[in-house]
Amino acid sequence: MSYNPVGDTDSEAVFCAILNSLKAEFLALPTLPVLHETLQRLCCEIVQDFENETIFNFLLGCGQYTLFAFSWPGSRPNSSVWNGLYYTLRRPPFTTASLIDCNYTMDFSKTNKSTDAVAVIATKPLTKDEVWIEVKRGELILFDKGLPYTVPTDCQKIEKQGRGLKTKCKSMQRIRDVRKLSPSVMISKESSDEEDDSSLKESEPNQSPIIVADITKAMKVLHHDSDTISRLIEI
Repeated sequence: MSYNPVGDTDSEAVFCAILNSLKAEFLALPTLPVLHETLQRLCCEIVQDFENETIFNFLLGCGQYTLFAFSWPGSRPNSSVWNGLYYTLRRPPFTTASLIDCNYTMDFSKTNKSTDAVAVIATKPLTKDEVWIEVKRGELILFDKGLPYTVPTDCQKIEKQGRGLKTKCKSMQRIRDVRKLSPSVMISKESSDEEDDSSLKESEPNQSPIIVADITKAMKVLHHDSDTISRLIEI
């Protein structure tokens, strides 16, 4: 299965290219430091050879409190509008801030708790009495609970707090891992290596056997998933 754009915009094409690259790169969910490093490399590959012509800014959600922000800013031909990303960090004690483009002031002490931390990301500064930082050209930042992480290894702090990547389909993911590690894996007697994800969903509730060529290697991938390990059959 591959990701294909529904429309014809460059944004959709790039998004699908990133998803396909990540799918090909990892057999299982990576850690946030590894994902940060991989996304940084992919973004550099995308703009490579077209550095001067490319404008490439995006936010990529990664859970309830976590998202990536990447910027390759610039102006379109015959335009003075600068297309980039900016962010500001709000910490307690929260105060007021006034919008740049209209006469309106907000009191964030009334909308935030004393334990909150907030990061606001926009294509241009929104308020005139806060410090806005422009994301550097080619910079990838991971924001988590209002804090920026620019170095991949620093993302390990988020993992230790239990906010790494998760999936509700752990058994299915592990089955895919076993299947790719062992060339003779079959999810059921009727299945084949060309089987798609829908057949995985159908076979798992029936507890069909997983036939592998190397049961020791398969068990290492499955770790402590006793339910799936009990379905392994070595040939």
